[in-house]
Formats: sequence, C-alpha cells, structure tokens
Amino acid sequence: MNSPGFQSLTVSLATAITNNGHTITQNASGVYTLPAGFTTTCVDPINGYDWLCFFGNEDYTPLLSQIQAFIDLGGKVLYQYEVSCCTVSSSAAATIASSLTGLSITPNVNAGIALTVTGWVASNIHCCINITGAAYKGMDGVPIANQLQATANLGGSTPLVSVCPNFAMVFATNNFVGTAHQGGFIGVGDFNAWFNGLPTSSAVYTPLVNFIFPNDTSTCYLFPPGCLQTYNGFSTSGIILDLGNDTTLCAGQSLLLNAANAGATYLWQNGSTNSTQNITSTGTYWVQVTTACGQATDTIHITNQLGPIVQLGNDTTICQGNSLLLNANNPGSTFLWQNGSTNSTLTANAAGTYWVQVSNFCGVTADTIHISLTPLPIVNLGNDTSFCAGQSLVLNAGNPGLPHLWQNGSTSSTFTVNQSGLYWVKVGTGCSTTDSIQITILPKPIINLGLDQTLCYGETTLLNATYPGANYSWQDGSSNATFNASSSGLYWVELNLNNCTFRDSVLVNIGPFFTVDLGADLELCSDSIVQLNATSTVNVNYLWQDNSTNPIFNATQTGMYWVELSQGNCTKKDTINIVFNEVPRIDLGPDKSLCPEESVVIDATTLNATYLWQDFSKNPTYAVHQTGLYIVEVKVKNCIGKDTVYVDYLQENCQCSIYIPNAFSPNEDGINDELHLIHPINIQLKDFKIYNRWGNEVFATNTIADGWNGNYKGMPAEIGTYFYILKYTCNFDGKEYVLKGDITLIR
Repeated sequence: MNSPGFQSLTVSLATAITNNGHTITQNASGVYTLPAGFTTTCVDPINGYDWLCFFGNEDYTPLLSQIQAFIDLGGKVLYQYEVSCCTVSSSAAATIASSLTGLSITPNVNAGIALTVTGWVASNIHCCINITGAAYKGMDGVPIANQLQATANLGGSTPLVSVCPNFAMVFATNNFVGTAHQGGFIGVGDFNAWFNGLPTSSAVYTPLVNFIFPNDTSTCYLFPPGCLQTYNGFSTSGIILDLGNDTTLCAGQSLLLNAANAGATYLWQNGSTNSTQNITSTGTYWVQVTTACGQATDTIHITNQLGPIVQLGNDTTICQGNSLLLNANNPGSTFLWQNGSTNSTLTANAAGTYWVQVSNFCGVTADTIHISLTPLPIVNLGNDTSFCAGQSLVLNAGNPGLPHLWQNGSTSSTFTVNQSGLYWVKVGTGCSTTDSIQITILPKPIINLGLDQTLCYGETTLLNATYPGANYSWQDGSSNATFNASSSGLYWVELNLNNCTFRDSVLVNIGPFFTVDLGADLELCSDSIVQLNATSTVNVNYLWQDNSTNPIFNATQTGMYWVELSQGNCTKKDTINIVFNEVPRIDLGPDKSLCPEESVVIDATTLNATYLWQDFSKNPTYAVHQTGLYIVEVKVKNCIGKDTVYVDYLQENCQCSIYIPNAFSPNEDGINDELHLIHPINIQLKDFKIYNRWGNEVFATNTIADGWNGNYKGMPAEIGTYFYILKYTCNFDGKEYVLKGDITLIR
C-alpha cells in the first residue's frame, strides 16, 4: 500500500518530469519532493501525448475554438459525460478510499458522500462505490491502451471499474454534459475492483495502486501521467488576466490597467509589484501574474494622439492665372473644406475665403485663409517674323512706368533686333507678364559660281547657283538653278529669295584640241625593244610613268606604260600594257665525260614550253647513251631558248675522284671569290666542313654545288690557314672516304 503516494514515483515518470525542466529530490526515507507548482503539469512518459482534462462546474462552450486548435496541434482531450449518484454512506466511502490510497480520508459534513483528504487544501473528495452508470473517454484518436475507461453493469451491485495504467482520477460535481450530477472518487492506479455489497474491510478487494499525488488547491488538480496540462475553467493556472486591446490615448487622458487575481503576486515592465498601473503616456506595458497554480503574462501597446493642428497660412495675394495649394496636413484625420471637398489638400485659383475643418480621435480644429488676385500687365511682341539681312526691327513691350527686363538684361521698353534669335521681355515685378518672339534674319541668298575657268576642248562646266527657295535669272534670261557653259564667255546669275537678291559671275575660256594614242597592248620577247611615240601637233608638255618628259619612250621590260599630255589645266592620257616574255634560259649543264656503263638524262624542262631536240624529238628530257653533241630548242610564248651539251664516253679514268683547291681569294674581283669542290667524279657528298685555327666551324655543306664565300657569321673571315674535313661515298664500291687538309684564305 502506498504512503502518501510519493515513494512509488516510477523512473519513467521521474525522467519525464525532469526532461520537462523540473527538479525532483528524494530523501533518506525514499520520499520524493516534487517541484513547486507541479499541481498544473503532468506528463505521459510512455507516449508523450499532451492532454486537456475538463472537470468542475464551468460551461466550456467558450473554449471550443481553443480546444479544437489544441487538437489540431496533436493534443488529446479527456472529459466526463455521465455520472450517477452514490449509494453508500460517507463513513464507508472514507474507509474504502483510505485503504485504496493510504491517505487519511474522513467523512465530510457536505451533502452527499463527501470526503476530506488530510493534507489537501479545501478539498472535497466525492466517492461513489456503487457505480450505476459512468464513463470517461480519451478523445481524438488516443490509442486504446491509453484511454481512461470506467464501465459498470447498469443497475447491478457489482460494477467492474478499470483505469488505464499509472493514472489517478479525481472529479467533482459538474454539469459539463447534461444535468448536474454528484461525482465521486472513481479509482487510482492500476486496479480491478470487484465490490460485493458493502465491504467492511480492505481485504474484501485487491487494490493495485501505483501512485497518487496528494497536492490540491481550490482551483487546480494534479493528474499524474496521462495529461500534460489541466484546465479548471478558462485558465490552466486559474489566473484571469486581460489588459485589453492595444489603444490610443488623447492628450490629458489616462488608462488604469488591472491585473488583480486572488492570492497573486505581480511584476510590471517598470518593476512595479502592484496589481494595477495607471497609464498616461505612449509605450508597451506588460504584467506577469504568479499564483500557486502557475503564471500568466499579458501585454498592451498604448499610443498618444494630439488633437489636429491646422495652419493654412496668412492671408495672401496670388497673381492672375496662378494657383495656391492649401494643405491641412494631419494624416489619418478627416477633412471638410468650404466647398464640401474631403481631401487633405485644396487648390485655390480664384479670389475668396477658404476654410477647412479637421477632425480626429482627439478633437476638431478649423482654419481660414483669404486669397486675393492681382491682374497681369498685357505684353504683345507680335508674331514670329523674319526679314532680310541688313535690315532691323524694333520690338516694343509697352506698359510705360513698369519695369522691363529683356533677354540680354537691358531694361528699356523697346529693343532693336538685327540678328536671328529668340527675344523675350518680362514686364512688371511680382505679378509679371512675359512674352517672346522668334525672329529670323533672312540672309541674302549668297552663292559662288567659283573662280574664272579655263576648260579643255570638248569640256563643259555646270555652273550651280542652287539655293533653297530662291528664284534665278541668268545672263541669257534662263531661270534654272544651274547653267551648262560650253563656250568661252562671261556667265552671271541673279538670285531672289524673300525679296532678298544676290548676283555672281564667272569667266569661262575653252582651250585648243589635242589627243594621244599609244596603241594596243603588246606581248613581245625579252630581247625586243618597243618605241612608244606620243608626239602631238599642239605645244604640250609630256609626262611618262617614270617622270620622263620626252615625247618618245623606249620600253624594254614588262609593265604598264602611260603618258600624260598637258597644256594648262587640260590633260590627255593614254596607257599601254606591254608584256616582255622571257626567252627560256636553258642549261643542259657542262659537257660530260661518262664511263661506258653510265648513262645520263639531259633535262630541259620549262613551264608551259614546247621542245625540239637535234633528232626532232619533242620531250622535255633526253636520255644519252653515246658520245655526241646534244641540242635542244625550248619555246615559251613564241620566245625560243637554246642550249647544247657534249657527252663523251671514256674508256679510262672511270673511278671516284674529287679535287679541293688549296687557296682562294674572296676579294670580289670575280676570280676565285668562292671555294668550291672541283671535278667530283662518281661520288656522293656526305658533308664538307671547314674550321678556323681555333676549331670553330666556319662553313658546312652536304651539297657539291655549294661554296664558301669567305665569310664567318656574316663578316669577312680573317686571312690565314683553315682546315677541312670531306666525307663522301664512292658510287663504284659504296665505301665512305674521309679527306682532310688545309686551305689558305688570301685577299
């Protein structure tokens, strides 16, 4: 049997309470001490469900929206909906309840079967032993294993009562559903109790009590595992707190904030601990109310507002045609103008009295302004106009006695115009009038027929007097904008534009006739000369493409030739294109000596050529197999080149040989200026290298035809002795030979 219920605190429940941020202690006797204010907080250590538990005499209809929001967030709801009256005496009920709980429970003087639990403050525990009809249900889909169920055989004397694990239930008289019923002490912990009539001792039944927490206040009930938050009325803590909606105070007003709750303590934003606070200024105000059952906080925002302040300004005068924007300001207020307008602004463009009335939460204010109009001076400079250059126009702004200001800063009432531009005048001060006029000075239609001209024979000149919008009159009475002059004489034209006239003239002279013709383009061989003759019967100057000035020019190379004949500004020019085709340069090579088993092919190949050999064959090459003189004519574009070569077949000296001179003189006298390999017979050159006395390579080649010009690194080499190494392969035996020696360079 539990005593007073604290020793049986399970590890899972202790863990759940600790995880919720609370502190639990246990003394040497094994008694647990729970945190202060734990009468409003319970947890489900198994499933972690949040619960709302409803009991008491209140009407819960106003809480329906909050209950639904709680369910939408995953909360669970427990409520009582049917309880009948008890049929046993208070004395018997107290005995059974004490035995079940291990608490000191005695009969109470209250109506019905009322019990008093020692240590519980002002608590009436009602208990029914014989339940004729009762049920409690966990709502919103709570798993069956965690639902609280109390069932009975209606009308029977042995009801079966079952309560979900680790759950103690206390309920009082209520009218949550249906008519008022007297409640009772249903059960605690895990147990199944069979009541056979009126028990006389605890041995009649088998209680299986896990724990019950004997902490109770007049408005708060403790429920062990099964519900996280309990409601008794409208607040989980039993605190009623509402500072009201955010509001506005007018100047001089105040607001009393009241957070009074029986037995509570208070903490305001300014540190005050009173239950009320009088507010007179803008700010955010909050209070924290604490009772034995919990804590609640509320906040309210207060703003101050002044009555409207309106200032339309002093009475004033505006110029005719102008307007004045009147602004009543005071955003958020309502407005009423003298014309019924309700905007915050009004545009005044006529003389009169204007007023506005401005209203807001804190009062009504009005203001008035008187507006007068001042007439404007009349100024008319006339329409935009134009006149010819050399003339002038006087602009008169009138209004004598009033100040004048022109665009250039002058202050006279008149202004003389002699050039194009925009002219304006401002007359008056304060209320003034401005007028402007665009004046265009029409220039005389000046044209230029140009300088006197000398034309070449057969030429004409177009005299152009074009001027937009003008009329024309030429020396011959014609009226076109242009005149074509083709003979010597004086030509003139007179232009008229907007009655502005201008005249110009030009003298035209026609020169004598002459021409030049170099003839058709020519194509010749390079050994030809062409004489180009440009001689004229008229006294002229000659200029050829090479700047020569003779009438005759001898052409000797391909190119474009031209000559220009001139007399004054008159020129005649002709061009001829002459192509000198090169006579084919044929080189069959030096005369040759061959061994009997050798042969040679003589090659006269030339691009785009035809061939004729001594035996009238026409191939570009000729294979030689016997001693003889071989002749070829090569024709390209009718130009013929010719060469011969003598080939002698020897019977002796058919061996490999080559000769290296032992000296040369690269002094540019045309004799021995380069060092060459001489008379190479039947060899293939591998490489030929020459070194100076310091071992530097000054020349290298693998081509027999190449020679050393006596230079080293682009500069003439020093006079002295040089050394060579010659490597070649003999065509007869296929062996490679190396020759070494020295060469003397002289200049």
